[in-house]
Amino acid sequence: MPDLDLCRNVAFLVKDHPWQCERCSTEYDKATIEALIIDALQRRLVSYQLQDLRCGKCKTMKGENLRSHCDCSGEYQMAETRQELNKRLQVTANVADFHKLATLGSAVEWMRTMVR
Repeated sequence: MPDLDLCRNVAFLVKDHPWQCERCSTEYDKATIEALIIDALQRRLVSYQLQDLRCGKCKTMKGENLRSHCDCSGEYQMAETRQELNKRLQVTANVADFHKLATLGSAVEWMRTMVR
């Protein structure tokens, strides 16, 4: 899943600077950009919730629900931790706050309640 990175264009690092195409000066549609970021975050949240557990030692996926340890005696772990997901949500919340993207900010807050 590709990540959206608003900071690749340094013009976006200036607060309250209009979002315009560098070539044709057409203003970007912020609502569409917000929707794309929200969609990417929702897909990431679903991936987090549905992820398989893997052994920390041999990296095999957990096959049996009742086992707490792998055959190699390693513990099963999540590929993406709750802390990593919360960090990504915090960064996105910072972007939403910086660029005054209210819909994105609301969506991030809702997603945070789902992760707790």
